[in-house]
Formats: sequence, C-alpha cells, structure tokens
Amino acid sequence: MNKLCLVTYTRKNEVYTTHLDELALELYHIYGNGFKVIIYCEEFFDLPKKPYHIQLIKYHGTKYKKLLHLFSVDQSEYFISIDNDITPNTHDIKSFLEIMIKENYSIGWGKINVSKYSNVWELMVLIDKVLSHNIIRPTLWKLNTGISIPGQFFCLKRSIFDSKLLNTDTYLDDLAIGLYVSKYIDKRYISDKILGSEAPNNTFMGLVLQRWRWGIGYSTLLLSIWDNCSYRRRLLIHGFAYHFLWIIIWFLCYIFFEINIILGLIYLGVISFIISKPKNLVFYSFIYEIVFPIFHIVWGISVINTIIRGRKHNECL
Repeated sequence: MNKLCLVTYTRKNEVYTTHLDELALELYHIYGNGFKVIIYCEEFFDLPKKPYHIQLIKYHGTKYKKLLHLFSVDQSEYFISIDNDITPNTHDIKSFLEIMIKENYSIGWGKINVSKYSNVWELMVLIDKVLSHNIIRPTLWKLNTGISIPGQFFCLKRSIFDSKLLNTDTYLDDLAIGLYVSKYIDKRYISDKILGSEAPNNTFMGLVLQRWRWGIGYSTLLLSIWDNCSYRRRLLIHGFAYHFLWIIIWFLCYIFFEINIILGLIYLGVISFIISKPKNLVFYSFIYEIVFPIFHIVWGISVINTIIRGRKHNECL
C-alpha cells in the first residue's frame, strides 16, 4: 500500500502542469515508491516517463464524484487532492505533510492565495479570498460550525473517510467533505500557511457565472441533506456567513451615516482596513464592500432558482 497519493483533475485540452510535476518529484524524493500520482482526465493524453508512478483515469463528472470513485480504486494511506491549476508552495506543503502524517491527523488544509492581481476584478477576488481564509473560515471552525475546506488543496487519511462521505453529487466537494468533518472529525490540522496560489477569475461575467454555479452546487447539496438537521443547520450558517454578511455591513453603514457622515466614513475605513491584506489594498477593500455584493446577490438568485426548479421536478415525479 502506498503512503501518499497525489490526485489532480484535468479538463479537455488541459495537461499535467510542470508545477505539479515539480511538487510530485519533491514528494517522491521523500516517500520513494510509497508515493504515486493519479490524474482524473476527460480524455487520455500522453505523458513523458516519470521516476514516480503516475496513473491516468478517464472519468467524467464532478470532482466530488471523482473523489468518491478514488476510494474504490486506490488504497493509499493518504490522499492529497489538488487542482491542476494550482501553483503549489512546495516548501510549506512538505512541512505541512510531515506534521499531518507524524501527528496522524485525519484531514488537513491551509490557505490558498491568488497568483496575480493585475486588474480590479482580480483584486476583488484577492480581497474576498483573504476575507474567507483569514476571517470567516477560521472563525466558523473555532465556533464549531465551520464546514468549508479549501477544495483547491487538502489532504485526508483514506481509512477515516472511506464509505463515510455523503453519497451525492455536487460541484461543491469542499462543503460535502466539510459537513462530515465538522460533525465527526476532531483531529484536523488547519495550517496558517499559504500552501498554493491560483489565477483568479478576471472578468465581471466570469465571476457572475462562477457564483451562479456555486449557487447551483449549494442548493442541490442543501436539498440532498435537508432531512439531516445537523447538516442543514451547518450549511445554512455557512451560506449566511459567506454570502449575506454584507447586508449587516450595509445596514450598520446606513446607521452610522444617519448619525454622522464622518462616523460613517470612519466605519467604512475600519472595515476596509480589517479585510485588506496587504494593507496597501485598503482602497480596493472599500470598493469591494460596495461592488462585490452583486456577486452574492447572483449566488442567492441561483440558489432560489435551483430550489424552485428542484421542487417542481419532484412534484412532476
């Protein structure tokens, strides 16, 4: 049995990246023949010979469906799931895995950053990711209501999760896994290191379509676990924390501006400073507070639309 399996996923016309190959080579040097790579692909493609074992699996469907399939085809002790477009921080990943395995954690993850922010939309995504990874996600996990893990990169111990995860299909593998972790897994390693980076959506319509897809994934997952009270509560808390906090911020902004314009501006400045990192992005954090709720509204409309369509479909049956 292998110690460690790195699994990634390619779409049509995508290839195994040099970034992941470099990470795999480093892990092979540590774990030797106890390390392997599995690539879930939509079409087979040629790969140059590697010193480590690498396997292509042609399998269609969502990433979550592929992860469930992985349990049936591979017996490695640990799975690292990493998106093909991630640029890994190899040094910190090696340290992360050393702690993960040495301390026998059931699941672990860190932070994901954006690889570039050259236009306003990429800056908005950067700030949104900082808000998520530095404030919202850690707070929810500390309150024992967190269900979000970074789907771009995480590591789990196979024996703990085999045949235990939700038997459903969803775009949101991070939440489907996180629901089980939140309720049943206490031994989790949450690193404060940035373990990788990704190129963000860089257009308005790209962000709209992404949030619409997330809304579909959220609502289908919500419908599938509705009868599980504990899961439902956690999923609803997640939805509010990630997509409706702006309503509270806007409401308080209105209150402060009603009292005094200067007080309102100070309030917005403080919020902008809190959610901005690096701190030279305070101005863009201010813009984020005004503009980004558009995408949360798109997400909400998508959720409502999918739930209504799902109920109509059930009634027809």
